[in-house]
Amino acid sequence: MRLLSVACLFVFCIGYGSAAAQQKSSNPVAGPECSPGWHPTSSMSVARQNATATLLPDGTVLVVAGGDGTNIHASAEIYDPSLGSWITTGSLRDPRYLHTATLLNDGRVLVVGGMNERLLASAEIYDPATGNWTETASLEVARATHAAQALQDGRVLVAGGGGNRQIFSSAEIYDPVKGTWASAGSLTNARFASVAFLLPEGNVLIAGRGCTEPGECEV
Repeated sequence: MRLLSVACLFVFCIGYGSAAAQQKSSNPVAGPECSPGWHPTSSMSVARQNATATLLPDGTVLVVAGGDGTNIHASAEIYDPSLGSWITTGSLRDPRYLHTATLLNDGRVLVVGGMNERLLASAEIYDPATGNWTETASLEVARATHAAQALQDGRVLVAGGGGNRQIFSSAEIYDPVKGTWASAGSLTNARFASVAFLLPEGNVLIAGRGCTEPGECEV
């Protein structure tokens, strides 16, 4: 299977009545008319799978790490939808894939865990103002394919995940003010490749469960 560095842009017209016909796209790759559907845009600098993509406060998109089947990347790049182009930015210390990337309240991005030749507990923070990464405290438990969700108070919950044929039920919370992790109890069921959603009252819903053996999953 050949991995692609090609990206696609989805443009969708919104509006009512004749106003919808007048809606324009500001993105040059989509053309002057707002045409619903997929439109090819410029390619990333390298092909990636199992990378993360995070929408930054200024409307650009940060894509981080991942692999291409041969190499595991530490590189990151930013897509500017107003220009339809990519620019490279600072690289992680640790190449990784199957990690998470979470936007913090101050506009920085927290990248956690994942894998390269080994399971990772390390975490790094990207600052869009400088384009640089800084190391922060590591997870108590190295993990990949975990769920991560920013909480209303600005902390980040990381739960589940796995690696080395283990599945975890433990959870941890990162405090970006202190730069530290603390235990957050354990899930009822160990799980990986799940998703996390912040509910209106501030609770977090963890849904889905990966499986490692045929017949192991339940609905």
